[in-house]
Amino acid sequence: GGPTVYAVLPGRVTRTARAAGGGFAVVSDHGDGLVTAYEPLAEVYVAAGQYVSARAPVGRAADTVVFAAFHDDEAVDVAPILNGR
Repeated sequence: GGPTVYAVLPGRVTRTARAAGGGFAVVSDHGDGLVTAYEPLAEVYVAAGQYVSARAPVGRAADTVVFAAFHDDEAVDVAPILNGR
């Protein structure tokens, strides 16, 4: 299997579901309109409603994992998030 995928930010898991292209997706709400998603995952370690801290394992990568962020339903650049800004 692939490597473990870790939460970039603390937040509450709002959804775990099958990803459109196969595997699974994990979606988390971080407050202030910010939502993040990781997909595709081969395995999910968290459940909807669960609070996760930053750097907590959320799943195992299927292959290449896409990390996406949205603010008020608009896609945003993830670079500042990944760089801790």
